[in-house]
Amino acid sequence: GSRISSTKKKKIGGFTHFFNKKAVAAAGQFLLTCQADAIMYMFTKDRKYALKAKQQILYILNDFCQGIEHWLVFDERPEGSDAYGAVQGGRVLCSIMSAYNLIKGAEVFSLRERHKMMELLEYFLPYMLDLRDRTELSESDMQSYAGNWQTDMAAGVLFTVFAMPQMELAACWREIALKFLRSQLRVNVGADGSWPESIRYHFASLTRFAVVAKVVKNCTGEDWMKDECIGKMFRYSIYMQTPAYEMFNNRISTIPFGDHHLDSGECYAPLGIYCADIAEFDPKLGDMMYYTWEKAGKPMGHYWGEAIAFENLLGPGSSYVPSGAERPKLTSTGEFKDSGIYVFRNNYGAAGKESMFAMMAPYKKIGHGHFDEGSFVIYKDNVLVVNDPGIEGYFDSTKDWYVSSTAHSCLMFERRGGKKTNPDPFSINLEKTEYSAVRGWNDTPRTTEVTEFKTSDELDEMTVRIENIEGGTHTRNVKYYKKDDVYMIRDTVEDFDGRIRFSLPTAMKECEIDGNAVRCKGYYDVDMDVYFLGGGDPDIKVDKGRSLKNFPCEGTPMTNIIRAVADAKDGFTTLIYPKNRNAAEVDLSVYGV
Repeated sequence: GSRISSTKKKKIGGFTHFFNKKAVAAAGQFLLTCQADAIMYMFTKDRKYALKAKQQILYILNDFCQGIEHWLVFDERPEGSDAYGAVQGGRVLCSIMSAYNLIKGAEVFSLRERHKMMELLEYFLPYMLDLRDRTELSESDMQSYAGNWQTDMAAGVLFTVFAMPQMELAACWREIALKFLRSQLRVNVGADGSWPESIRYHFASLTRFAVVAKVVKNCTGEDWMKDECIGKMFRYSIYMQTPAYEMFNNRISTIPFGDHHLDSGECYAPLGIYCADIAEFDPKLGDMMYYTWEKAGKPMGHYWGEAIAFENLLGPGSSYVPSGAERPKLTSTGEFKDSGIYVFRNNYGAAGKESMFAMMAPYKKIGHGHFDEGSFVIYKDNVLVVNDPGIEGYFDSTKDWYVSSTAHSCLMFERRGGKKTNPDPFSINLEKTEYSAVRGWNDTPRTTEVTEFKTSDELDEMTVRIENIEGGTHTRNVKYYKKDDVYMIRDTVEDFDGRIRFSLPTAMKECEIDGNAVRCKGYYDVDMDVYFLGGGDPDIKVDKGRSLKNFPCEGTPMTNIIRAVADAKDGFTTLIYPKNRNAAEVDLSVYGV
C-alpha cells in the first residue's frame, strides 16, 4: 500500500504522437506503378523492376498503417481523407499483394525488410477482419450487416495470406475470409442475380468475386465459378444494359439508378475477362457475356491503384470464340424483382435502333439507392430523352440534390407541416437528404409495391403503388404503345388532401411550355413532346438541376426538368412522345391529345 501511494503522482512515461502526412509524398500513385513494375518483372525477369516494386510496396504499407493509426487514435479521417478507410484498405491489399506475388521469387527483400513487411501486415489485417471463430455460424449470420465494402476487406485478407502463407495465424485468417466471402455470395446475391446495392456496387462486388474465384481455384483447386451465384450476377449485368448511345461512341452502358452513372461501357470489362471461365459450364451465358462486352466497345479493366492491373491478363478478350452464332436479343422484362428494375424494350430489327423504358420500383431497400421510387428513364432510337442525373460524389454539397426525389422523375406530396425550417446540417450519411423537405415536399419512401407487369408485341404495362410518408397513396400506371413509341402515365392519389408535384428530368436541349404541353428540342435528331391531359389545370414550369454529362453540353451539365403541380384529387395523366425529327409525325388524337 505504501508503495502505491508513493508513486501515485509520479509520472512514469509519456507518449507524443506526430502526424506529418503533408511532409511526405502521397502513396496513392504507387498503387498502380508497383503493379506495373511487378508485371514488367514477370515478363522480363529484370530485377530492377522487382526492386522498384518492393520499395513502393513497403512505402504504401507504411503510409497506410499511419492512416490506420490516425483513424483509430482520433476517430476521424486523416486530414479529412477517406483514402485510409477500411474498404480502401481491402483494395490496397488486393493491389499490392497481387504485385508482391509476382516479385517474391526475385529475392529482392532483405531479412530486415521481410520482418518489417510482416509487422506492417500484422498491424493491417485486424483493421480488415478479426480472428473470432465463426466456423459454427450460419452463412446468414456470418455476413450479417455486410456489403460490398466488407467484400473488398475480406478479399484483401485472403490475397495477403495466399501470397504470404508463412504469416502467423495465416490458416485462421484464410478460413475466416473464405467462409465470409462464400456466405456473401450465397446470401446477399438475389434470386435474380442482383447484388442488394446500386448497379455500380453490383459491378464492384462482381469484379471482386470473379478475381477471388480465380485466385481460390489457383491456390486451393476449388472452382467458385461453378457457383451459380457468380453466373447469375453476370447474367443480371447483361440485362441491365442501355441502348448503344451515340454520345458514348455508340456503346452500351448500364441503367443509372441510384449511386451510379452512365458511361461508355467501362463497367462491362469483367465480361470480357471471365467469359471463358463461365463458358466452361454455361456456354450460352459465356457467349452472351462476350457479345455484351463487344457492344460495350471491348473495354479493359480500370488501370488505377485500387484495381488489379494483372486482372486484364487473365481473360481471352477478343480471342474468345463463341460457341453459337446467334446474338441475344433483349426483350421487356419484369424478372429482376430483387433489384427493383423493370424494363420495357422495343427493338427495331435491322435498323439497329432501340427504345427503352426502365423504372425503379424495389420492394426492399436498395443500398446506395436514392429516393426515386417510380422514377424512370427513357431512350428513343438509342438516344436518352428522359434523364436520371446520377451522382457526382458522396461527400460534397451536390449529394443532397442528387439523392432527393426532386432530382428524379417522381411524383411528390406536399409536406403537411410545410417546409422543414430546421434541416439537419449536411452529413456524409450516404442515405440522407433534406433537399426536398426544406422546399416543402416529401421525398418518396425507399420501397414500392408492383401490382401489375405485363408485356406483348404491341403494349407493355406496369402499375406501382407508393406510400407517402405522411399519409396518402400514389398509384402510377404506365402504358407503352410500341408502334408509336408513346408513353401514357397515369398518376392517381388516394387519402391525401393537398398538392402533388410531377417531375420529368429531360435530356433535352430546350423545353418550351405551350399551354398544357411542353415542346422539347433534343440531340441527335430526337425531340420530345409532353402533354398533361385530363382534369385540372396544372401549374407547369421548366426548372434546371445539376446532372452528370448524360447529354452533349458545355460546362456544368444542367438537366431541363419539366415540373407540374396540381391538386391531389386531380392527379396527372401525362403523355410522353419522344419523336425522331426526320420521321413522320404520329397521330396523337387516338391517345386523347
